[in-house]
Amino acid sequence: MKTTQSLLSVALIIFFTFLAFFTQRPISVHTANDGGYSAENVRRHIEVMATEPHFIGSRENEKVRDYILAQFRELGIDAKVEAQFVQQRRQGNSFMRLAKPENIIARLRGTGTGKAVMVMGHYDSVLNSPGAGDDVHAVANILEVARILAAEERENDIIFLVTDGEERGLFGAEAYAENHDLSEIGVLLNYEARGNSGQSISFEWSDGNAWLVKQLRKVGKRPIANSMSYEIYDRMPNGSDFTIFKDEGVAGINNAFIGGFSYYHSPDDSPERLNYRSVQHSGENMLRLTRHFANLDLSNVKSQNASFFNLFGLLIIYPVWLDTVLILLSVVAWLVLLMGWIKSKKMTVGQWLLSFVGIIVSIGLTVGAAMGLGSLLYALYPQYALFYAAQYYNHEWYLLAVVGLSTVLLWLPLSRLQSRLGIPSLQMAYVTLIQILLFSVYFLAPTATYIMAIPLLGLYLALFLSNGTQANGEGGELIWKGILTMLLPIGFWTVATFLIYLAFSLSLLPGPVLFCGLFLLASSIAFPSWWQISSRVLPYTGIILFVGAMLIAHLQSTPTEAKPLPSDLFHFSDIDAGEAFWATNDGKINIGNAEMLEDAEEVDLEIPWPIRRWAVPANGVGAQRVPQLQLDSTGTMAVLRSQQSPLWTTLMIENPHILSRFSLQGQAIQNMTEEGVESSFIISTYGTGLDELELTWEKKDTSATLDIIVSTRLPGLPAEDKIPENSLRRGGYSLIKQKISL
Repeated sequence: MKTTQSLLSVALIIFFTFLAFFTQRPISVHTANDGGYSAENVRRHIEVMATEPHFIGSRENEKVRDYILAQFRELGIDAKVEAQFVQQRRQGNSFMRLAKPENIIARLRGTGTGKAVMVMGHYDSVLNSPGAGDDVHAVANILEVARILAAEERENDIIFLVTDGEERGLFGAEAYAENHDLSEIGVLLNYEARGNSGQSISFEWSDGNAWLVKQLRKVGKRPIANSMSYEIYDRMPNGSDFTIFKDEGVAGINNAFIGGFSYYHSPDDSPERLNYRSVQHSGENMLRLTRHFANLDLSNVKSQNASFFNLFGLLIIYPVWLDTVLILLSVVAWLVLLMGWIKSKKMTVGQWLLSFVGIIVSIGLTVGAAMGLGSLLYALYPQYALFYAAQYYNHEWYLLAVVGLSTVLLWLPLSRLQSRLGIPSLQMAYVTLIQILLFSVYFLAPTATYIMAIPLLGLYLALFLSNGTQANGEGGELIWKGILTMLLPIGFWTVATFLIYLAFSLSLLPGPVLFCGLFLLASSIAFPSWWQISSRVLPYTGIILFVGAMLIAHLQSTPTEAKPLPSDLFHFSDIDAGEAFWATNDGKINIGNAEMLEDAEEVDLEIPWPIRRWAVPANGVGAQRVPQLQLDSTGTMAVLRSQQSPLWTTLMIENPHILSRFSLQGQAIQNMTEEGVESSFIISTYGTGLDELELTWEKKDTSATLDIIVSTRLPGLPAEDKIPENSLRRGGYSLIKQKISL
């Protein structure tokens, strides 16, 4: 009977865990003829735009640009291309980027004069990916939403901004922000992807977001959002196009799906691999929100921040002042429980403190074991390192392995500790840990307080109702009471564990351990008999999870044609040194480049800055592809002409101190010639027009020689590539370096 009850309890916990995730799944694809939004209608756009990589400035990107522009005009929507230069400073005065993104701006006019709704996505891809998920799906959705809304009347203008150069440096968004009046934007909706599947998540918000969150709940289809992600992204250094506008005070929501991270920035991010349920979820909510905001007064959309989260299919929102109330309630509950249990002699202060130390040490042990497991996996499966955050196709199985490992490593010491000190001391130490974490979250990320406060209050309630179950009080355990106790930990901490793991994977395998540990320890309140030394529920469950997940992951660890290994290769030519190399940016030689890099050694390459790469000498130096220099008669202007349009070009000006003025593509480079600047200055250029690079300058001493190292990246390789069927080429460009003296 005891075994049957334990198995039923575990089964119910698994069921409700599944339910917590099931209620956050992407929505089903609607049929193309149902009159509303359908991902089937956007598939044709995706298949056209994501046929090949389309990096900023490439011929392929120009094709995508022209297609988008033609689609808007076919709908009768006013659309234009804006190409404007952007200068981005990096590392003080030593490095900068000069880009010329080509943004597409389309506008649907409203009947009123209020602020506009802006809907944004980017059409460029990274160098080696067709970008079906990131971010062609968003552009295709924009075209479909524009088609639907063009037939409707609205109060406010709708601006569709399709940016260029997001992948290399948010160039298009910055160009728009620098050249337009942002005060006309009432609400901005940006759409991204960090993979090719998963639910559409509203993960980043502007400040004062309470009103916006309520609108999402009001009109969104299965809206997925939480203020913990708002707090996280408000502190992260990286960003998207949305970041540019958010920093300028524009109100808005950033949306993305983040499943299928194995395909992020991959040559396999193709229309065939894309999950169209995710596209449907993203596109339908884009339509609903755009239509909704286009008919609201957007003159004052900012309010206070809100605390909000999903729980079993509901988007729950409450004002931030309530977080303080939750804190106070938890403190009162903690004090009453602590003093009451000490007074009734359920435990002593010493037992409680020893149990607390035991929990901390046990969690530390689990974190260390997870770190060790991560290092072991990198050593056993070096191919994982070729994926972002090591999210190989089987990476989710390792989360289950960590759950299993955590279960065993927490139970082993704590079951023995509670046999000596009693289960009440373990329970009290556990809620004390959460109480401390609650204070930390409250002060560091206030609107994420719910992640600790609400499950903790539920656990306090369970403890008060049970009045401190004794270690031998198994007869008092009822399955329904235990499951009710576990519902809040399941709803909050299992989902949080998964999302944290999804963000970092094997690169930070200990990341989900804390939430995983908090969830597992909740069973010390729900099912205290599981923590007895004689119980086998937790250790057996943990062993089965760990061994089973590791075995399945191993069986799926070999690259196949269906799940290929992305492998980097490029060709480097140093014209002045008269040498060339085949090289890779991968940390190790792998199945995808082994044949091209046979007998490779680590070599120092100057590109123009020094890098160390695995490389082998190559025949020829690619002189036929070298950009040609044409100097005009004045001695103050030169043009570098390429027979093939470069991906980007980098100039290292070795002696900028001799200059009083320097311009590139007609753009004066600021601060490069400041007094006291003696070191070299690097300019990387991106965008259209790089096949003719115009340089103009003025020297302080006309007799001095200006030395510039030019590194040009060209698409494609100068010889036939050799790659097996179970691999895909990542990189595949030629890098030509030459020195010019002016």
